[in-house]
Amino acid sequence: MNVRLNQAQVPSGAPRRAATVALWLLAQLTLSAHAGPNEQAKRIYERIAGEPPPASALTQMSAAITATPGQQGLLNAAAIATSAPSFYNVTVKNLVVPWTNRDQTVFAPLNDYAATVIGMARDDVAFNTALSDDILYTV
Repeated sequence: MNVRLNQAQVPSGAPRRAATVALWLLAQLTLSAHAGPNEQAKRIYERIAGEPPPASALTQMSAAITATPGQQGLLNAAAIATSAPSFYNVTVKNLVVPWTNRDQTVFAPLNDYAATVIGMARDDVAFNTALSDDILYTV
């Protein structure tokens, strides 16, 4: 009993919960680290494009991962995923639209500022020129 606070000291389960969560996270990291090229390609495509990959893209990405081992192969596969139409229509749009409206919501209509940033990303224009160069994409 804690004499100062007049409360019984009940051991908490926090250390056990923390150990369980840490073990679970370690298991998840281990599973993704040992994933084959098809699983890696599928996961990359779904994260970048926001939808399941078509069979042709999955084949291309798996080949890119196995052709160049390491990080460069993964970057090559990610470049293939960015060519999906949903990358610009969904992923980049949902990233940019909150910057362009007062409520900072993704549900605002597409405007010229958002279209300019999306177009700059598509055309590989340096982002530091977004507000200083004379660039305009319209909706």
